[in-house]
Amino acid sequence: KYYFKTMQALDKKIEEKTILKIEKKIDNKTYEVRYKGGIWTAVSTEELSVGDEVEMDGFTGNKIIVKK
Repeated sequence: KYYFKTMQALDKKIEEKTILKIEKKIDNKTYEVRYKGGIWTAVSTEELSVGDEVEMDGFTGNKIIVKK
């Protein structure tokens, strides 16, 4: 119940076009980004490099979906 409310709150914030910076490349199309003071795992369908600025597109489980 709490998890669902938290995800709804995060989805509302995504509508504001949150820009994130790629901090580290983990493997093919999996990255680390900073969001809300923590380090999150991000996934993308595009190939990105460290330092790229990306837009948050949503969540899948505990990972952030990003796009260029």
